[in-house]
Amino acid sequence: MKIYKYIITLCLVISCKAQSPEISSADWDGIIIPNSYLKDMNNDLNAFEGTYVFTNNDTIFKIKLRKMLKTDNGPYYQDMLIGEFEYKVNGVTLLNTLSQFDVNYLDQTRHRIHGGSILSNSARPVCSDCVQNEKRVRLSIYDTKYYSGFILKRIIVNGVAGLRAYKYTRGPISVQAGTTAPVNIIRDGEFIFIKQP
Repeated sequence: MKIYKYIITLCLVISCKAQSPEISSADWDGIIIPNSYLKDMNNDLNAFEGTYVFTNNDTIFKIKLRKMLKTDNGPYYQDMLIGEFEYKVNGVTLLNTLSQFDVNYLDQTRHRIHGGSILSNSARPVCSDCVQNEKRVRLSIYDTKYYSGFILKRIIVNGVAGLRAYKYTRGPISVQAGTTAPVNIIRDGEFIFIKQP
């Protein structure tokens, strides 16, 4: 009887540990293990927190980012960056979700910017100017039409911290016959953001 109880206890301990393993976000291979926790063990995401502004001719694009710990991401948990943004062209505000920045949603993916995929130099798109072991982050950004990828790399611009962001539309997008595909409000391409004090 004692052996039977020991075996049951051992199986429960192994089962509990197997159901919620901690996995380093930087080493994640993309395989989803139910109830696992993709943890930012090296605090790579911390370096991306803050308020950043892109300005170019007639366009102002402001983003705010913060790190959230152990967010429920459906089948697993994840440390992630969440954020909101403001986008203006010719002085006209086309989008402004900054008022939602401090909202603590039960589902953090409701924020217009969210994600926590930590990318190495060799991850696509390959970073040709990254130094060895430099980390980038891949997020999603939603501007009322559909989601786009948003890859961020930390940079220095004239002695000030900043981000080089690459925004790309995910596809393909299916549309009804006789209609055209929706166009995102924020253009695809590269943005150089300057960190604000």
